[in-house]
Amino acid sequence: MIDSSNQPVPGPSEEFIQQVKSGLEHLYDYAFLQGHPLAHRGSSDPEDPDRTAGKRLRRELIDAIEAVRPPDDAPAGVYDDRLFRLLDLRYIEGMKVQEVASALGISERQAYRDLRRGEECVAATMWPRYRPQQAPTLDTDSRASIQTEIDRLGSHPRPIDLRIPLQRACEAVTYLASQRGVDISVSVPSEPVTVSVDEMLARQMLTTVVSQAVQHCQSAWLDIRLRADPASTTVSVCDRSAWGSVGDTVITQIVDELGERLGWRVREHASLDRGRCIQVEVASDDKTLLVIDDNEGLAYLVERFLADQPCRVLPAANGQVGLRMARESIPDAIILDVMMPEMDGWEILQRLRATPGLDSLPIIVCSVIDDPELARSLGASGFLPKPIDRDDILAALRASDVIE
Repeated sequence: MIDSSNQPVPGPSEEFIQQVKSGLEHLYDYAFLQGHPLAHRGSSDPEDPDRTAGKRLRRELIDAIEAVRPPDDAPAGVYDDRLFRLLDLRYIEGMKVQEVASALGISERQAYRDLRRGEECVAATMWPRYRPQQAPTLDTDSRASIQTEIDRLGSHPRPIDLRIPLQRACEAVTYLASQRGVDISVSVPSEPVTVSVDEMLARQMLTTVVSQAVQHCQSAWLDIRLRADPASTTVSVCDRSAWGSVGDTVITQIVDELGERLGWRVREHASLDRGRCIQVEVASDDKTLLVIDDNEGLAYLVERFLADQPCRVLPAANGQVGLRMARESIPDAIILDVMMPEMDGWEILQRLRATPGLDSLPIIVCSVIDDPELARSLGASGFLPKPIDRDDILAALRASDVIE
């Protein structure tokens, strides 16, 4: 990796790797970690750095081990998950090396060799935060200029499909990537990934991250993945660059500033098997509202009504899709139509109430069939006759404690 002065930036030193190893070997010894040399390097709690130093180091060590885990959707044979399993059994589970070797079906000698590689992976992941700092990328005036520009633009959050700004970010750097001989592979979910965010700031953030990744890429391939589940939404940008060159951070000041404004967390990690990754964790404290209606216009209407609310709207075009999405996403509430083909709303309502985990969540029936008594008898939390208006939707969701 080359820094701004065109000088090579080394990876973790042997001394640092040994310090990481000693921390791993005493992962559950709080007194030891509290006095560990790494506990008082890197970032800490400014209000009480001494009290939390050991706990912070333990969390960073565990996170670095987790960073070695292969992606859940990785093709078989692409990643070797033995390093992660070895680190997990040895340091998280506390097994002896001999026991780990037996559990993994390898020789003790091989276990020691792989353990060394795993420790190097953990050290490489932690190194960007602990290596001696270079001169700041931007001076105080430049930082103030960035903040002023962001303030001038303001923030206008609204529900958007995150796939769109990510696609535009990749399109913006296509020519740059071709100049540098880097192929970009983009993987996104087939369904919309709806988040409430300022689209322009999100697009600039993602464009800058992808651009920096291309400029620092040392392999011929950049893998970009958008992943969403009920717990989190992340964008990962990875390249299989040689581990020994990882150490120069590509997270610039503008990325930090945009991330802070968006409430997104950006971090880097690296491993021998997976290469270098920048991971953007998209903040999502929004409530999730599933709208099951064969008329997609209802979902768009509800989304418009809730444009100023921290609420993510997921559309489902029929009962089967709605049931599947309800089980997968566990929404905070469901708005359910009655008149739908194949499976009507009454049957869907009964199935939802018979599903563990969904039996108590708020379900608001919304239909031209004005039968609130039947809806409540089948377990609905509320009833709204069509056509609906904004005040009725807001009142129903407030009554169900979905919004304030």
